[in-house]
Amino acid sequence: MSRYREALVVGAVAEDWFKENNDEVGYARLCNNIANLYDRLDEHAQAYQYHLTHSEIIKKIGDQEGLAKSYLNLGNSLASMDEFEKADEMYKNSEDLSGQLGITELWAQASYNRGYLHYLRGRYSDAFQSFSRIRQHFERSGSRRHYALCDLDEAEIYIQLNLAKDAVALAERAAGQFKEMGFHYEEAKATAFLGLALFQMGRHAEALEVFQRAEHTFESEGNLYWKGLLDVYRAEIYLSLQRNWEAHELALQGKALFEHMGSSSKTILSLVLLGRIALGIRGPGMARSPEIQFEPSCSSSLYVERTGEIARVGRSAVAVPAGCSWTRGAVLAGENRKAA
Repeated sequence: MSRYREALVVGAVAEDWFKENNDEVGYARLCNNIANLYDRLDEHAQAYQYHLTHSEIIKKIGDQEGLAKSYLNLGNSLASMDEFEKADEMYKNSEDLSGQLGITELWAQASYNRGYLHYLRGRYSDAFQSFSRIRQHFERSGSRRHYALCDLDEAEIYIQLNLAKDAVALAERAAGQFKEMGFHYEEAKATAFLGLALFQMGRHAEALEVFQRAEHTFESEGNLYWKGLLDVYRAEIYLSLQRNWEAHELALQGKALFEHMGSSSKTILSLVLLGRIALGIRGPGMARSPEIQFEPSCSSSLYVERTGEIARVGRSAVAVPAGCSWTRGAVLAGENRKAA
């Protein structure tokens, strides 16, 4: 069991105690902590419920600074669930309230996360302008973590735009910065982006090695979502190398993890990949098998699958067949916006 899972077990016991003793302040803090644990595991629906409970209690007791932070966290969870309009509303609430209270760093985080929503909606130029403006603020304020998160998100956008060389430079720099600061989750995410950029450049052996490094970190943290994504990424590489049986095994692993998590979109993504692999192994007949359930008719190209966080400042990428009914870009999931 990962340390995050262990903490959730302890949190469940503490939750009962705070409720029994009617300690609203203590319960609000606990809800915020539990929500952050679920965010680190990329289980954002659960995180959202705890963030919502936290915000309701904070609003009731009149903690304005706490409410501004809670709005930011609610926005992060909503963005990770592709609820972009609601996320933007929460970020604006945080931006407005933190501005009124004079909390400059929180205002900057909310502003940045609103910029990240431009990226998720495919408005890349607007996103770059927002990142550039807020990056200067983080540089002046000496916020190394947020500055590195800017690198992480911009690397993700460059992958989306197939500018792999620029993505490699930013992802490597972000991974190094996060490693120095001891942020293992963010380091692993930057490493995964590096692998995607290397894949785009056709450097398959290097990409596989980089993906394995990232996967080791996510496994140690019990993050099934990223484990599944990295299985899919590695399967894509093996498929491009015509090592179809290895690709098939990894795609099945990813599908099983996404089914376990109840992630329907990623399960479908895995099924699409399995269908393409099946065509390579046995031809169209296997793709009609009950396991695959459909026959994709389009060729493959690398896409990034957005999901959100500036500290969520970034997300995850995935290969999706070109021409199929998928929105281009979906990203890594989740985690990169900045949590308060």
